Amino acid sequence: MQQRSQTPSERWLSSHHPSLHSHESSTAKLTSRYQRKFGSVNFNTLTSTGTIQPFGTAVGSGYTAVLRGDAAGSTVRDENQLNYITPALNGFTGVVNYSRKQTKAKDGATASTSTGLVSQQSAYSGTLGAYDKMGSQEIGLNYVNGPITATYSSLKQDLVDVSGISTNGVQVAGTTATTVTTMGGNYAMGAAKLFLGNQAVKTTTGAVATDTSYTTYGATYASGKTTYQLAMGSLKQDVGSNAGKKSTLTGIGVKYDLSKTTSAYLRHESIKDEAKVIASAATLDGTDTKRTRTAIGISVGF
Repeated sequence: MQQRSQTPSERWLSSHHPSLHSHESSTAKLTSRYQRKFGSVNFNTLTSTGTIQPFGTAVGSGYTAVLRGDAAGSTVRDENQLNYITPALNGFTGVVNYSRKQTKAKDGATASTSTGLVSQQSAYSGTLGAYDKMGSQEIGLNYVNGPITATYSSLKQDLVDVSGISTNGVQVAGTTATTVTTMGGNYAMGAAKLFLGNQAVKTTTGAVATDTSYTTYGATYASGKTTYQLAMGSLKQDVGSNAGKKSTLTGIGVKYDLSKTTSAYLRHESIKDEAKVIASAATLDGTDTKRTRTAIGISVGF
C-alpha cells in the first residue's frame, strides 16, 4: 500500500517536535486538517456559550441578557473577519479571529449600537472606507475528548474612535473597548450531562462602565425519546449605580424526539434582573425587575 505524503503542518511538527509527530508509536494524535476563512465568521464565543449550558441561544439560556455572544449581547460574528482554526491535537483545537477596525468613514454616518457598523445616511456606496466599524480580536481554545467538552474564549471589541452620530446630530467618536471572556464545559455520565461555566464582561476604556461576572450551571437527562433540561445562573455587577446587585436565571425545558431529525420542545426561563443587564425595560413585567419567556414548537435538523 502506498504511504501518503506528509502535509506541511505534519512536516513542521516532525522537524520541530519529533516526539509529538503523529505516527503509530506516538501518544499525541494530530489531525492534519486546519481551516482558514474570511468574511462573516462566527465568533468562538458562540461555541463557548453553547458548551457551558444546555439551551444554546434559545429560551432558557438567558442569551442577550445574563449571557452574551459579544459586547453588545447578541452579535455572533463580525464582517471582514480572518479566521484560523488549528489542527486538533489530543482533543485540543485553537481558534483565532481578527477583524480590523475602520475609523475613516465619510462624514454623516450613523453607527449601529449593536454591531458597531456605520452605514451612510444617503445612497449606498461600495467605496473602500465608506463605513466605520468596530475592531474584533478573539482567541479560543476548545477541548473534546470522551465525555468531556471544555472551552475558553476571549473576545475584545474596540469601538474607540469609531465615528457615529449623537442624538443632537453632532458627529462623535466611540470611546469603549470591551472584553468578553467565556470558559467552562460539560461532562457526560450515561444519560445525564452536567454543565458549568463563567462569563466576564468588562469595559476597559471610556465613560461606559461594565464589569459583570456570570456563573451558570445546569444539567440534561435523557430518558427514551425525552430529554429534560435545566439551567441556573447568577450575574453580579461590580461597577456603576447597580454595583453589588445580582441578576439570577432559572431555565427549564423538555424535548421529545419525534424522529431522528425532528423534535417537539417546551422551554421556559425567568430572570430576576436586579443588576439591570437586560437592555430593554419593556421586556420586564411592569415596574418589576422580572422577565419571563416561554417557547413551544417543533425543531427540524438537517
